[in-house]
Parts: sequence; C-alpha cells; structure tokens
Amino acid sequence: MKKQALLVASVCLAIGFAAAPAHAQAGALRANVKFDFTFAGKNFPAGEYTMFADPARRLVTVQDSQKNMTAASLYVPSSDRTVAANGRAIFQCYAEHCFLGEVWTPGRQVGAKFYASSAEKELARKETKTYMAVAGETKTATGQ
Repeated sequence: MKKQALLVASVCLAIGFAAAPAHAQAGALRANVKFDFTFAGKNFPAGEYTMFADPARRLVTVQDSQKNMTAASLYVPSSDRTVAANGRAIFQCYAEHCFLGEVWTPGRQVGAKFYASSAEKELARKETKTYMAVAGETKTATGQ
C-alpha cells in the first residue's frame, strides 16, 4: 500500500513539473544573472534564466536559456506596492555565494519569497548578508 501511494505521488509530481512551464508562461521573468547562485539546492552558473511563477500551486521554476538546468521550489507569497514593469529577481549573498531569495514577475504586486535553506542559514551565521537585485528583461520587437 505504501509503494502504491508513493508511486501515485511521484506520478502526480512529475506531471505537475512537466506542466509548469506551459501553464506559467504568463508569469515568467527573463533575467541575465551575472553571478553564480543557488536555488532549490541546485547550483547555477551565471547566465540567462527564465523564472516561471505559478500562483495556483505557489511554485517557481528556474530554467537556463538552453532549457537544460531546471529546479523548482514552493514559495510564500509576498506583496509590494512598487511593481517593476519587467519584474526582478532578488538574491541574498554572503561573501561569494548567492541564493535566489525572491522572484517578482512583470507587472504583478505579489511576488514569491523562498525560505532560507540550511546552507544559507549556515552562511548567515558566519557572514554578512547583502542583497543583489537583477531586473527582468523584455523581448525586443524582433523577438530576441
């Protein structure tokens, strides 16, 4: 019985992750991150990323420009009176290690905040935290 429940849960989770990018296109933030960072326990190199927010499931998915590296995490909704037209990603950095802390998709007053991981909490005990904000990018008229 336990194996059946685990199998059903795994299949549901896999279907949910597969559908997330298609369902969440409207809540997408494109950003060129100039530094390495960690999100959902996965290390990402500097580069171009698309961050999909799915408010219905409170799930954010981060994907690189080649659609090779992907990670997803649940989030806590957060509101802000200032809405960035192109959105923004906020990173919490300690010395030389940064963690994705918030995602604000274009035009929305509700953003996604992530709980600190155990690795981030450990660094926070030793280092001073700084914040790095990366503004979202818009597509040009040629679609680039």
